[in-house]
Amino acid sequence: MTEVYDVRTIGFIAGTVPVPITATVPSMMVGVIFHAKYALGGQTGTVTAYLAQRRAGTITGTLDVVTLTPNVPTYPLIGEGRLDSIVAVVDPGHEVVAFTSTGSVIGRILFGYAYGRTRQP
Repeated sequence: MTEVYDVRTIGFIAGTVPVPITATVPSMMVGVIFHAKYALGGQTGTVTAYLAQRRAGTITGTLDVVTLTPNVPTYPLIGEGRLDSIVAVVDPGHEVVAFTSTGSVIGRILFGYAYGRTRQP
């Protein structure tokens, strides 16, 4: 496995407007999301949460999507991420943002950097 640097847990609260979660990934690296956990905010309805990558204000790709309901208010139900279970890879020059279809979601990702592409897409 490639060496991963600066691994940290980042918490966030997402609503219907995309909110940045990470800084821009440096040019010679890729961002790596090892684990993502989501929980419903204060509402009681169904909410779809999205993690996406964004560059220069434009969303360029979806990294993770999860739908939460009052019957299943958190995802995943158990477990933490491991450094060998990658959820998504973020391209150089992009930041990770989170947003929802409606309502709000509380989340947490385990994020780090690895050497990857030598230029931005």
